[in-house]
Amino acid sequence: MKLIIAIITILSIVLGCSKNNETKKQYQHWDVVSVSGASTGVVNETINITVNWPYTNGCQMVDKFESIQEGFNYTVKAFGYSSGDVCTQDAGIKSTVYTFNPLKIGVYNLRFVIRNNTAIQHTITIN
Repeated sequence: MKLIIAIITILSIVLGCSKNNETKKQYQHWDVVSVSGASTGVVNETINITVNWPYTNGCQMVDKFESIQEGFNYTVKAFGYSSGDVCTQDAGIKSTVYTFNPLKIGVYNLRFVIRNNTAIQHTITIN
C-alpha cells in the first residue's frame, strides 16, 4: 500500500510540474506607426522594409504579415501576439522586417493597413 501511495505521489509531482511550452499564439491585427526601406530595386531581388509598431509591454511581438496583391498594389497587414509570460512593463516602438520580392518591372504600391482602416504607403520602383 505504501508503494502505491509513493508511486502516485511521484507521478503527481512529475506530471503536475511539467510545463507546456507549446502555448498557441493568438494573433491579432497590429497597428503600424511607420515603414522605411528602399524606394528602388531590381526584379527578383528581395527588398527589406522595416516596419515599426507600438508595444505596451515586453511580451508583445509582431512576426507575421499577410498581403493581398492586386496588380502592382499590395495591401499588407501586420499581425502580432502577446506571449503571456512575465513581461517588462515598458512601452515604445519596436521594429521587424517585411520582405518584398518583386517579380516584374514596375511601380509597386505597398499599403500597410492600420486597424482603423487607414494605411501607411510605401512606393517601390522596380527596374
